[in-house]
Amino acid sequence: MLRELLAVGAAVVVVVAVADRLLAAGAMRRIARRIQLESRANATPTVRIWGMPFLPQLLAGRYSDVEVMLGACTVGGVEFSRLTARLSQVRAPLRQLLAGDGVTAAGLAATAMIPLSVLGRRLPPGLTLRLDGDNLYISGTILRVPVMGTLGIKADPEKISFTPKVTGIPAPVGFVLGLPAMPQDLKITSVQVTSTGLEVTVTGTDVRFGGDRGGPVTGDR
Repeated sequence: MLRELLAVGAAVVVVVAVADRLLAAGAMRRIARRIQLESRANATPTVRIWGMPFLPQLLAGRYSDVEVMLGACTVGGVEFSRLTARLSQVRAPLRQLLAGDGVTAAGLAATAMIPLSVLGRRLPPGLTLRLDGDNLYISGTILRVPVMGTLGIKADPEKISFTPKVTGIPAPVGFVLGLPAMPQDLKITSVQVTSTGLEVTVTGTDVRFGGDRGGPVTGDR
């Protein structure tokens, strides 16, 4: 009799665990879809909801730690080689998830990599871009005049400005990369040149994806 009870108990545990994971998978798909729609990304992100068990988080409509990942993609007209984000204290009541409504994160930190080739295509014709340490160097010809110099980078909360600094002729007009697809509560906090491209870090608090932005989302809504 004891053996049978243990077997039944083990079976119940397995069923509950499987159901827990299936519910988590469904919630992750809905959150991924909402983020994709909001960011206008051309690919669906991979979403992971950390923490076990999942069911209490689903019923409460609050997820303590959510990870979002995208590989090569285009977001808001800007090409990235990868994008990762960590969302903390995500508020997504079950009713809103089922309705495809908004998702709110108390905190968000994301890093995005812009390939050097993307920046090179924004330069005036005749110029090429190469990496040397922490600097981006420009070389080529403009109006048959050889030029060389560096690409200056300046970031503010909403955009990144690039200004060619060349020798011998006045600097060509620079260009700006804005991130229009970002929710309004996100700001660019740092930009760093790396061996694989330009790493952009954005952070924000009370960041909302979709839905009415007029007020906060509560767990009992």
